[in-house]
Amino acid sequence: MGINSLTAPLFGHFYDRKGFFILILVTIFSCLFSPMVFFGSATLALLGISLWSIGVSAHESLMRAIVANMVPMHKRGSAYGIFNTRFGISWFLGSFLMGILYDISIPSLVIFPVAIQLLAVPFLWVVMKRARVNLRRK
Repeated sequence: MGINSLTAPLFGHFYDRKGFFILILVTIFSCLFSPMVFFGSATLALLGISLWSIGVSAHESLMRAIVANMVPMHKRGSAYGIFNTRFGISWFLGSFLMGILYDISIPSLVIFPVAIQLLAVPFLWVVMKRARVNLRRK
């Protein structure tokens, strides 16, 4: 939470300057958390926890701004509800699968979040491009 409280305002600042792209950068950067946590020394594990917190901070702070920029004001309540429902279900399913992987194979547990985050990057890129098109239309 401490790292989150320090980085969230920074991400907001960077989002105001660079836009959606900051979320893509943080997603790529923070995906390194799991190898550090599970395969590193105590110092690397703390760094990995910090990277995880940075990733959570970016998503918690930036996603609200991104949704607000993509959706007309009269539809934002519904958009936030739909987004948060899908985000929560995805978080639950990912956590559930990681719990199973923890019992089966630590290397698989490490690979899963890295792969999921890296697989999300092309989708984030598409959303970023669509958001730019929508902003130009406004």
